[in-house]
Amino acid sequence: MKNIAVGSLLFAVTLSTLAPAFAQTETIGSLRLEYDNESLRPKTPAQKDFVNEYAAARIASGRAALDALTHSSYGSCQDTPEQRYFTENGRLIKKDRIPEDAKIIFTPIEDDAALPFAGREFLTNPVKATVVMAILWKQTIQPSGDKPMRLVVNSAVENLADDSGKLRIVRGCLTEFGRNKVADRMKKNGGPSKN
Repeated sequence: MKNIAVGSLLFAVTLSTLAPAFAQTETIGSLRLEYDNESLRPKTPAQKDFVNEYAAARIASGRAALDALTHSSYGSCQDTPEQRYFTENGRLIKKDRIPEDAKIIFTPIEDDAALPFAGREFLTNPVKATVVMAILWKQTIQPSGDKPMRLVVNSAVENLADDSGKLRIVRGCLTEFGRNKVADRMKKNGGPSKN
């Protein structure tokens, strides 16, 4: 399967490999993630439950466990070949374990404008995201062949909203512009065209 390469489109689910000098604070648009802020650690039952479900979903085989964490509002997205293609290719994440010493925070958000793609021309959110879960962890890659040992800093960011008392991932619906862009990508990748 080929990923859709549209800038940083997959920010909400893409695992980023960052420079080792990465600070313990990350800025995405107007959203500031302070990984060392103890007051942002998971504290409510809903937050703790989501962390456990998400960690398990990342290492489960297939996509079902991760898809089960999607907010029910995603069902209101227009069912088009482009949306289905985007769904199939847009939730591919590196399936690795989140270590116990990872820094996990929940940051409330008051304005969807703080999130990339919320209100942008490519995607719209079917429900307002109210909190962001962000995870930061370091990983040592052992030397292999001519590649030296290296330290990699990983992060994952998910936009969440309440869904019948549980936190669930808010996934975007393609706009007309987004559908056209995905249709172009599908055509390039040999998938069905928009027609």
